[in-house]
Amino acid sequence: MKNFSPHIRKAPVVLIVDDVKKNLNMIGSLLKEKCGFGIGLAQSGKEALKTARMLRPDIILLDVMMPEMDGYEVCRILKKSPETADIPVIFLTAKMTEPEDITKGFAAGGADYITKPFHQEELLARIRTHLNLRFANEAYQSLVTYSQQGMAIIQDIRCIFVNPAMTWITAYSAKELKTMSLKNLIKIVHSEDRGQVWNDIRNRMREKGTALPGRYRIRLLRKDGNICMADMHTVRIKFHGITSLQISITDNTREANLENLLHRGFSFQNIVGVSPPMQEVYRLIGQLAGSRISVFISGETGTGKELTANALHRMGDRGKKPMIKINCAALPDSLFEAELFGYVRGAFTGADKDKSGFMQTAEGGTLFLDEIGEMLPELQVKLLRVIEYKEFRPLGSEHFQKADVRIIAASNADMNKKVAAGHFREDLWFRLKASRIHLPPLRERKEDIPLLTEYFISAFRKEYPEKSIVTDRNVMAVLRKYDWPGNVRELKNTIEFACSVCPDGMLKIRDLPPEFHWLHRERPEVNPQQETAVSSEKERILKALDRTRWHKGKTARLLDMARSTLYRKMDEYGIRK
Repeated sequence: MKNFSPHIRKAPVVLIVDDVKKNLNMIGSLLKEKCGFGIGLAQSGKEALKTARMLRPDIILLDVMMPEMDGYEVCRILKKSPETADIPVIFLTAKMTEPEDITKGFAAGGADYITKPFHQEELLARIRTHLNLRFANEAYQSLVTYSQQGMAIIQDIRCIFVNPAMTWITAYSAKELKTMSLKNLIKIVHSEDRGQVWNDIRNRMREKGTALPGRYRIRLLRKDGNICMADMHTVRIKFHGITSLQISITDNTREANLENLLHRGFSFQNIVGVSPPMQEVYRLIGQLAGSRISVFISGETGTGKELTANALHRMGDRGKKPMIKINCAALPDSLFEAELFGYVRGAFTGADKDKSGFMQTAEGGTLFLDEIGEMLPELQVKLLRVIEYKEFRPLGSEHFQKADVRIIAASNADMNKKVAAGHFREDLWFRLKASRIHLPPLRERKEDIPLLTEYFISAFRKEYPEKSIVTDRNVMAVLRKYDWPGNVRELKNTIEFACSVCPDGMLKIRDLPPEFHWLHRERPEVNPQQETAVSSEKERILKALDRTRWHKGKTARLLDMARSTLYRKMDEYGIRK
């Protein structure tokens, strides 16, 4: 545990309670001058209770031996009040030297004790330790409360804590969940999945077996009768000798539904989509795959032209024969003809033997010419002969060779403009576009983005099984806002990047590349169950700010939250003075 840092809270407040004024002044001066702490003073038990409710200190130093009301009684009353129950109390006393006195102090709710006379450094070390523990616990509670993961903590086979997300996922109220025994809580798990979960949890609670987290893909039976697909993690926690079990549940129903869509035919030869334009693409592929005529595939960069060509080849009767792929823009003009049609010995300087070209290599199969709009006009004439007469002539040869090759061409360019400008032969273009498949850009089929995202995440999970990635609800909203100039390829690269840098298995907006961050609204999107809670919390914060005249420290204490949590929520809800 790191020492207390002023960056956590600007000035922690310590309430000192002692009936001897000299002791109050001495300890108060020490904490204020040496540590810069805020100080509250009380000379009696009644004054301590009143000051604690008004000041809401971060820690209380409480003398045991006081007239009228001793420190034990003061501590018991503090712990019974919701306003002060979470404030750690350190007893300051010369009395707690016997085991029964120490036990009495802890039974009253004390967090620690220090005997008089004490060393200054020991007192400061104890205060820093308990401040650190409290602030760490506040940070954890904030994280758990506003997490989209359902969390429950089990002690002595009973549920002692659930966060709001657990109630959203299970449809049970927090009160219902906290009154359940562990055995009844596990009955929420579907009967077919229950056995392995129950045995593992029971062994963990009995401290048998490994302390490593347990991970399960399960079905939950919600109170409303619906079944929720979920990932469940269990881990044993030991703190101050007390063993607890933390259960974390992530609702993966949406991801499971997307996987079902993929298995029900909405993934076609590795091309993914449920939108009407993609259904038309699937129909054309099915109709043209068994044909031997040439096909032209149009579409912007990254829309999946090569995948479509693969599908046409694999689904036809040439599927077991070679498929040769050529990027017409990548081959140098001087080598293109020789590489495409091959050459004979002596065709040019250095041609000391015959060499087959791509056309011979693809015999019986498919030749895929990507970016065909970049092909030289003199080669376009020869390609037209291949399409019309099924023959070609190697470079330097006087004889034609038969070509049993299917031509599939593709381009992201506007071919009509190229024809009009004289850069592409009109007769070749007419032959190619007779059988045309157009791939829509991703911005015109945004309903496919969730399915594509799950498809790429599933592929990432297979490659890195140790990473169990799920997406935050806000991520999908941001992905659908983006225009995707790089289309499906850009989406794939984005998801791979986000999965790689995601630290905790929950893919969030922060994990996306920087260009996506500005698309996120100041207030994150919430699901319908959260809307009322979010609105209510924002109103509560605004009322507290008005009451304290926008003093952040006082507002945080009034709301019983860390100042850093208050700043985060003000930013989240767009609260400005």
